[in-house]
Formats: sequence, structure tokens, C-alpha cells
Amino acid sequence: MRFYKLIIPKLSQLRKNADLTQLQVAQRMKLKPKSGQTFIARLENELIKAPRIDTILNYLDAIGVSWITFFTELSNERDKQEHAQIMTKVTLPSGPRIQSKLDRDTRLYEAKIRPPQNFYTKVDMELVKQKITLKVLKYLNTLRVDEKLIGHYLEFTHKVITVDKYAPLIKEYNISGVSKSYLTEIMNIALKIEHTEEKKVQAQKPITRQKARKMAHKYIQARIKLVPVENAVNRLLVEHNLSQSAYYTDYMNFARECYRAIKKYQGKDDLILKQKLVNLHRVYTEQGLDKEITEKIRETILKLYNVT
Repeated sequence: MRFYKLIIPKLSQLRKNADLTQLQVAQRMKLKPKSGQTFIARLENELIKAPRIDTILNYLDAIGVSWITFFTELSNERDKQEHAQIMTKVTLPSGPRIQSKLDRDTRLYEAKIRPPQNFYTKVDMELVKQKITLKVLKYLNTLRVDEKLIGHYLEFTHKVITVDKYAPLIKEYNISGVSKSYLTEIMNIALKIEHTEEKKVQAQKPITRQKARKMAHKYIQARIKLVPVENAVNRLLVEHNLSQSAYYTDYMNFARECYRAIKKYQGKDDLILKQKLVNLHRVYTEQGLDKEITEKIRETILKLYNVT
């Protein structure tokens, strides 16, 4: 849909809301009274097939409507229309609660894949810190550094990406037992990872609306396939009085991970599937989930998909 097809129908109502006539708008736009009023009438009645953007902006100025507000609301409306089109292309499971949940999840996904205006400047510093920490720990382990000094090196690591001058920082952390060469190498590791992540973000390109629609459609189809798993696991958790548990979301995430492993490896490599399920069970129980409950969840999903 061309942009003016969304914009033009709104202009007349905005003018009326401002209590202005077409003649008054024409005068405010510095147009000749008679021909100007005719021009405004033709514009509002969509008789001008491709109005110039500066004409639209001058019109908005004349009726006292902010450009930012107008186009933000227009963008939001367009997003709602596209969301509705995506949802009408799929057959949702019966039940208002599950339908509203799928609708909400899809909206959240659409918002996630829609890049913000300053997308190219957004660097996830928490992710950067995690990557740096893991790399530095690996480096220190290969050097067999005294465990008592690891915390000192890591503290230095986290400060490196927050300062502009590195020599004073190295001097500050070069205490007895600490190697200056290690500090220098850690600094290089940290700066290299930070620089790499910045380049990745700057290289990002905003996805087209067509691609975003396809991604959202694929997402909702995948979510619908998860519904039987979520329903079965929810019933199990209710039976064990865990529907209000603080771990409820973790149990559901465990179930979803099991489902994805089954869909990926079932009939292709049963050995890898078995190992994946064992690893998932170990990881989630280490995070505090009950072993028996997680085992029952796993058995429930295996039975659901006839996995022996």
C-alpha cells in the first residue's frame, strides 16, 4: 500500500478536529484563496494521486499537528494492520485464552524484530562483558594463574571497557604477583571483543517489512505447534500444585527445549536426541527444578510425539 493511501483519509478528520475550514488551511499554507481551497478539497478527496511529501508536511503545520506524532501514530496503525493480516493467515487453536496468548506473543515477536530508529548504535554491553569474561577465563586457565588472583584480573577486565586511558589502569592493577604482560593481553582481548561486537551491530541492516511479515508468520505457525506441549505440561504442573510456582516458567521452558530437540532430531539421529534430552534434564535440574517433575515432563512430551 502506497503511503498516501494511509495518510490522506486522516487529513480531513484532523482538520475538522482543529476546527478549521479548507479555506483557512489553504490560507495558512500561503495558497491563493480560491484555487487553494480547491486544491485542499482535491487533496482530502484523494484526487491528487501522488501528493508531494512537503505538501503533507505543510498541511500538518497548517492544522497544528506534530509531524512526529502524526507519523508515529500512522506507523503504529500500519503495524496493527499488518499484525491482523498475519493472524488471519493462520488457524488458531480453539479457546479465547490460548488465542489471546498467541496473539500477544506474536505482537511481542513483531516488536522484537522491528529495529529501533537507532538500531545501529545499540551494543548489548552485558553480552559483551559475558563474552570477554569467558575469553579471559579461558586465557587465564591456560596460563594456570593462581586462583587467588583470578578475581583481580577479572575486575581489571570489566574496567578496561569503561575507561579511555589504559596505562593508568594497568599501573593500578599491576600489584605484587600480577603480570603486566597478562594485563596487557587481557586488555587486548577485551578491546578486540568490544570492537568486534560494535562492528557487528553497525553492519546490521534493517529488515524489510516483507521479510518481517514472513518471519512473524513463520513464528506464529511454530508457536501453534507448541500448544499441545504447553497444554500437556500445564496439566501436569497443575496436578502437582506447581501452577503458581516460581519455577513454572522454567518448567515450561524445559518442555519447549525438549520439544525443539525432538522436532530437530527425531527420526534423524536418535542417539543425539537421547543425549540432548539427558543434557537438558541435567542443566535444568542444576538450576533448581525438581528431578522427578522434569522427568515426568520429558516422558509426557516423548509420549505425545511417540518417541521411544
